Amino acid sequence: MKARATLPEREPRGLLGRKCVRGLWLVVLLPSLFGCNHLERFDNRDGSAFCGNVIAAEFVRQGFDNLPRLQLRLDMTSLDRLPGRLVSDDAKDGPCKPKALFENAQLRVSTKLQADPLSQLTFGDQSEMNLLTWVDSTCDGTYLAVVSLMRNDDVEVRLMRSQAGPKHDEQGPFGLFKLTHHDTDCGF
Repeated sequence: MKARATLPEREPRGLLGRKCVRGLWLVVLLPSLFGCNHLERFDNRDGSAFCGNVIAAEFVRQGFDNLPRLQLRLDMTSLDRLPGRLVSDDAKDGPCKPKALFENAQLRVSTKLQADPLSQLTFGDQSEMNLLTWVDSTCDGTYLAVVSLMRNDDVEVRLMRSQAGPKHDEQGPFGLFKLTHHDTDCGF
């Protein structure tokens, strides 16, 4: 009698699905693991900080009329969870006075986006990496903070919060901050 060839048993869909998800994570994470060493130059665990102002143009500073400055400290070892902290210098005239809008506010990476193509968002060829994060303000709710690590060693931070106006138009704050590296904090 001839032996019959048998097909290998199929794995249950749930197990196969889990293997595919694990494989997807490897495809997403491996390039970043090998490419992150060059991003260490953005790390601020040495006491340095990125400091700068909101851009003065009205279309990129809605809701930031007092032209606040921003301090960002990044921890490059925690890019996938808690990549940094924000401080603003608007305690005297900002929306949360007598407190600043951001007082050592922790940036949180959106875990929901980590496996989504949106997490690989790019802005032209000047940014090396963009982080989509959430940050809680002192009194004005949670903001979306897009942190762009730029090829020229600067950092851009876009802060926005959604708020519908009386005619369902967008009235939430939006600000673009251009930050440069300082050896110490920003002085506020």
